Amino acid sequence: MTLSACPLGIVTISDRASSGVYVDRSGPAIESVFQRWIETPWRAEYRLVPDEQPLIEATLRLLADE
Repeated sequence: MTLSACPLGIVTISDRASSGVYVDRSGPAIESVFQRWIETPWRAEYRLVPDEQPLIEATLRLLADE
């Protein structure tokens, strides 16, 4: 039996990274840790959003619904 890759949400919250002031390193770092720790097939659903509660809530809802 082949397992399909489960989506795993990774959300980084940063005003400056989301506006392009600098490159987000925490999201890729989290993904790297997950790659080492999780053996079952998975795929990252990465989101980078500014520190604004409505956008954070919407992003979390979207990822939960998908």
